[in-house]
Amino acid sequence: MADIIITCPTCGNTIPVSEFVDADRLICMKCKTKVAVPERMTEPSAVAQRLKLAVEKPPEPPPKPESPPQGGKKKKSLFNSPQQNDVRQYLPKAKKIIQKRRATAFEAKVLPWLLFVILSLILSWLRYWPGALQSDILSALISGGVWVLVFIHITVICYAFGDDAFYGILCLIIPGYSLYYLFIQADQMILRSAMGALMIAFGWDAVLAAQQLWAEIYATVSLWIATTDSVKK
Repeated sequence: MADIIITCPTCGNTIPVSEFVDADRLICMKCKTKVAVPERMTEPSAVAQRLKLAVEKPPEPPPKPESPPQGGKKKKSLFNSPQQNDVRQYLPKAKKIIQKRRATAFEAKVLPWLLFVILSLILSWLRYWPGALQSDILSALISGGVWVLVFIHITVICYAFGDDAFYGILCLIIPGYSLYYLFIQADQMILRSAMGALMIAFGWDAVLAAQQLWAEIYATVSLWIATTDSVKK
């Protein structure tokens, strides 16, 4: 802001004043006479007016965030945050199976037990009731039941490998572990019921067939070893 020199009309004293001086209070310090302010000083300059307005003008409030319209769906962002990603992709396969659809009460309890009871009664009657089947038909039924048990055993091993490779290897190398996996760890209720009913009807026949197969393998290996030794001599 610039100072302006005003001359007192009474005593001729020069008074340096600001351009924003109050005209009602301007008095000469020498003669104590009220000095009139020129008309051009009664109004502040344009620069001072802009500064005054800039100081007096309140700051504008920040813009409010736009709220989504009621009843409308939010727009999907192009980049999903890690929290929104499906965490099941980081889980092992064995844990993913646990997160599958839960079976209903009928599928989990009533249907497996109903299938087990019906199959057990029918197959046990056909297998053990005297005169229920002819001898040749009974022999064919026993052979078919044993092969069905073998097929279910292979199916259980496939399920074990699908669940976890470690379970599948245990089912292959440990005798009886497939039964433990099916009845304790697996969630295959229908397959469990069918296996239980077949074991009641043809379990002993399967054991005898396995013993016979093992005896034949042992005899074949022993004969091969003996033949090899005789050729070397």
